[in-house]
Amino acid sequence: MTEADCAIYPTFLFLRFLLPRVFGWTDVLAPFPRLAAWFGAVDALPAAERVKAEMEPALQGWEDSGRLVPIIEQVKANPELQWLPC
Repeated sequence: MTEADCAIYPTFLFLRFLLPRVFGWTDVLAPFPRLAAWFGAVDALPAAERVKAEMEPALQGWEDSGRLVPIIEQVKANPELQWLPC
């Protein structure tokens, strides 16, 4: 694992959490098989499991508290904000 992997992995956790909820994507990495393979390899590492164990409850807390509702409503009200998978 490189420093780049360590830096970008949390961003992908965030995207995998947020994009389905806000934009309705079912599988964020499906259009990108090589990226999905990279994510799967990094995701299986013990260090990644520790990062995920910290981030996932925090992100779920955002959803549970309603923090995502204004974002979702804004995207629904403004179709030009739609971000579609490739």
